[in-house]
Amino acid sequence: ADSTLFNKLMFKYKNNLSIDETTEFKARKIICKKYLDKIIDYDVERKWVDIPLLKTELKQHQKRDVRMIEKFKGRCLIGEGMGSGKTLTSITFVLKHNLLPFLVICPSSMKYTWKNEFERHTHFKGKIVVIDGEKWNKGITEEDIEPAVFIINYDLVDKWQKFLTSIEWSCCALDEIHKIKSYKSKRTQIVRKITKPISYILTLSGTPIPNRVIELFTTLN
Repeated sequence: ADSTLFNKLMFKYKNNLSIDETTEFKARKIICKKYLDKIIDYDVERKWVDIPLLKTELKQHQKRDVRMIEKFKGRCLIGEGMGSGKTLTSITFVLKHNLLPFLVICPSSMKYTWKNEFERHTHFKGKIVVIDGEKWNKGITEEDIEPAVFIINYDLVDKWQKFLTSIEWSCCALDEIHKIKSYKSKRTQIVRKITKPISYILTLSGTPIPNRVIELFTTLN
């Protein structure tokens, strides 16, 4: 039955014909499932290799998400729902591949959540710098930057732009990416400038499309 629906949809496209909406919807679901079956590693538990820097055992979906990030070469949107552990998933990927220095840009309310997740779930011994206002944690030298994690909120990227663009970041996480959904805004343009040279970019959001599909453009871009 699945292959029949799939063939109907393909026949429609090839011959520019129309089919009823119910059939098309079912066919599209089949196409999505066929695609997901190709890229999702359902046997992740058996293949998973423990990461020494982790204190906490990841849940099945988090292990799968780490493998998916790897499959997409470290440039992806983690769109799991609220409370699903997106932060720990991102941290795991970073530590597994030693992607330091690591930059986190997030809402102000999430800065210490990221710091606490590092301290609670990992054996990470490097510096964790939370940038607050004009001054950041003292005692950081140039030698400390490479193995460090820097956490800043979106409201401060303009003020800290010169510093943030001067560092060769290995990876950047943009938490609650929908906060910069307007591609025309000054804040979005600054974040794009900061992240442009970074090879690995993780975007996180439980609501990647708050209102309109066009809002996803900034994330994908």
